[in-house]
Amino acid sequence: MKLLPMVILTATLFSNLLKMEAQISSYFNLGDESWTALTEGLLPPPSASWTAINGNPTGCFKATDQAAGTWYYNSPAAFNTDLSYYYGDNLQFDLKQNTSTFQTNEPDVMICKADGSKIVYSTPVNPGTSWTSYTVPLMETGWKYTTLAGLPVTYTDMMSFLTNVYRIKIRGDYSSITTETDWLDNVVITLPILLPIELISFECAINKSSTASLSWETLSENNCSYFQVEKSNNNGMSFDSIGTIPAQGTTAESTNYLFHDTNFYTDAFFRLKSVDFDNSNSYSDIIFSKYIAANNLIKIYPNPTTNYITIEQLSGGKMYGSIVVKDALKNIVIIKNNMENGSSINVDLSSLSNGIYYVSIINDNMVNTYPIEVIQ
Repeated sequence: MKLLPMVILTATLFSNLLKMEAQISSYFNLGDESWTALTEGLLPPPSASWTAINGNPTGCFKATDQAAGTWYYNSPAAFNTDLSYYYGDNLQFDLKQNTSTFQTNEPDVMICKADGSKIVYSTPVNPGTSWTSYTVPLMETGWKYTTLAGLPVTYTDMMSFLTNVYRIKIRGDYSSITTETDWLDNVVITLPILLPIELISFECAINKSSTASLSWETLSENNCSYFQVEKSNNNGMSFDSIGTIPAQGTTAESTNYLFHDTNFYTDAFFRLKSVDFDNSNSYSDIIFSKYIAANNLIKIYPNPTTNYITIEQLSGGKMYGSIVVKDALKNIVIIKNNMENGSSINVDLSSLSNGIYYVSIINDNMVNTYPIEVIQ
């Protein structure tokens, strides 16, 4: 299968291509790219320099302890800017060290503002003596305010920090000794790899407390054998297959798919793996779905529908916030703001044509999205 020509890319895919052109990265092939290594506090900084060897591959940036305090690699101007454009993407980097003596009570990544405030993130594994690759989501999931024991970061918080990045700090000091040497390489803000098909939507809806329903739509497929649904419960660091769905092979018609994860008991990341008949494969964007307790569940009916849907808060509490209905191309077709109308509300869909739509309920900085089908 081949990537789409630009003339037929959907708006979503085109936006992602623009991000690729603006990708921020440091591969250290020719120099230190203005990265520094600094201790937290007034202790002497580590001895830091670029090296043309020992990278992953070729060059990298290394630093060696000169004090007992924790030190961090500090980002240069290319990263210290408005990064709100990259919300939902990933910060990736590679680390290795020359020792296996760990200290584990410090943040591994920080995003700092000029006023000294910061949000922090802890990765699930420490670096080893060979290269370890990290993927840190540029979204609120897993981030805390100020310390690892701080308050969870909200969407609004994350956007505020991404808009005003003063410095990104990547932890270099994982050892309690003062002779430790650590290496950093391949720091990049990455886009999840797009499927080599016309994938125009990939959504997750929570139907009940143990079931997540994943839906996606393709406009066309070429030599596609099947889709493998993959899930991660460890902040997207690794994924496991939870099922497969046969594809259409080759078609110029739009196709809708639905897969139910009946083992949904905690927050999770999902992605699609597209496998061709020749066993080549590629991956979709990664999406995040938040576990919702049974008493916070939303019910939408009828589905499929013709003229309207009813959105009901199953716990009996009041509906509030906003409702946004988008079509398959992510265009907003209906919006209802300042909603507060008892435990249920009706939404008129009589103006919509046949197709798959996505209803998002937005409140308390949370967005829950549900696929519906309109048949007129």
